[in-house]
Amino acid sequence: MLKDIKNVVRSSKRPISEDCSAGASLMDVATGRVIPINQDSEFIIGRALTSSVIIEELFISRRHCSIKYENNRYFISDLQSGSGTFLNCERLSRSTSNITELRQGDLIGFGDKRKITITFKFILHNISNKKPRLYNEYGLEVYTGEESYKNNITNLYTEILNLKADHIVLRNKAKTELVEMQNMMSNIVEITSIQTKKEQDMIQEMTNEISTLIVKLKDASNDVGSSDSSKQLIYSQLESEFQCSICSELVYKAMTLNCNHTFCEICIETWMNRTKICPVCRAPILTVSNCLALDNYITKICDFIGGAVKDQRQLLLTERLPPKATAKRGRKRGGSNSRRQQPLPPYRFALAGFPDDTYPVEVVDLTNMPR
Repeated sequence: MLKDIKNVVRSSKRPISEDCSAGASLMDVATGRVIPINQDSEFIIGRALTSSVIIEELFISRRHCSIKYENNRYFISDLQSGSGTFLNCERLSRSTSNITELRQGDLIGFGDKRKITITFKFILHNISNKKPRLYNEYGLEVYTGEESYKNNITNLYTEILNLKADHIVLRNKAKTELVEMQNMMSNIVEITSIQTKKEQDMIQEMTNEISTLIVKLKDASNDVGSSDSSKQLIYSQLESEFQCSICSELVYKAMTLNCNHTFCEICIETWMNRTKICPVCRAPILTVSNCLALDNYITKICDFIGGAVKDQRQLLLTERLPPKATAKRGRKRGGSNSRRQQPLPPYRFALAGFPDDTYPVEVVDLTNMPR
């Protein structure tokens, strides 16, 4: 008797040959419902009413997967479903020709992209009934915690499947956000580099122009023998290069347009009250920028020449200054208005260089301007 018990225990440690001739079934892990698998025909799981197991969920296809009984074994295959079929935490191939053999205790899961919500356990009847019969025959103790252990394993498998699905969703979301951030940074860097290059080109162009004028002035001063004639030549060169086309004076508070023509501040403001085109080239006026370096340069050259040129420059600066506001004292008296302070007459600027004819205002679309 003892020898027979040892042989039975030794044989229980060997790999059991899974004979599926006695049949198999699927157990719903959530509800415990057992569904027998028909060996005579194809076992279909899907949303269609003709399926062997009907699951009324939107992520389940009409014909989601199938289980076939061939050569005393069971095989499962995915029928090109949308959300996929999971076997022991691994997604099956969507190819109908790729089939996988089912083993005792395999977990078949279904779910959407985020979470697996339906899990079935594959059970072979001959194995589940064989061990208790041997135990009861020889009086061996049946392990009471086996069912609890199986339930814990099933819950862990389900949780692993859900964690894998969540990990895939989070990884795809992080990749998408990273690509969007990289594209945004690339656009910002490109726009900034274009704007910086444009400003550098404009500054370099103005610097070259000023350097050329300085060289011309130096050459002219070297060629002239006397001091008076050299100063007169410098003034002539200065007047020909930096004369305002509107007031015919040296530019005061120089303002440069987008077409690179320069005028006095008050002249171009008065001109723009009538029309928005350049007085020289008739190009539309889009931008007006202050050029303080040019204004200081003209003033220093006039101070260097001195004499009537310096006085004329000072007179122009005085005339272009805005009138000062006068403070009123005392309270208002009645009677004659003869003692009241008369308002200063407004400054009238002679537009000698303004054209007599007018031109239509051109509308420019500023939204398509290059940055």
